[in-house]
Amino acid sequence: MPECRAEVLIEPQGTVEVVLETVIHEVVIEERVTEAEVTPTVHEVTVEPIETVVVEVSTVPPSVGFVPRVRQPLVGDIDGSNTVYTSALKFMHDGVRDEVLCYNGVEQDEGVGDDYVASESGGPGTGFDTITMSFAPRPGDKLWLNYYQV
Repeated sequence: MPECRAEVLIEPQGTVEVVLETVIHEVVIEERVTEAEVTPTVHEVTVEPIETVVVEVSTVPPSVGFVPRVRQPLVGDIDGSNTVYTSALKFMHDGVRDEVLCYNGVEQDEGVGDDYVASESGGPGTGFDTITMSFAPRPGDKLWLNYYQV
């Protein structure tokens, strides 16, 4: 889930500069909005022309202690019949810092009935390291995983 942060710098004239940052997979996308007027509530600012930006306070704990891994290859044959792949390292799968599986560069949906399911090969509590796909990638297809290493 993307995390949104805002920094508000109040000028003496009563206008503010708002810097919005969206964090997606540890990449920060920054947008600067200037000459905005502060609305009465703490979490809203009105931006010219007639646009309201709502800033949400994230309750996502920082990723301190977790190492991000990007474009990690999975172990398993890409042969048109295999659907089970493993990662070299255990990864987070807690609803906040979930893995992202990419198939030929396209992000896949996780969950029963979707593109794949993440599981723990050693049983509950042993750490997520297995991807079971709902289809079998064919030779020449590209498959990789972005995740936080436990």
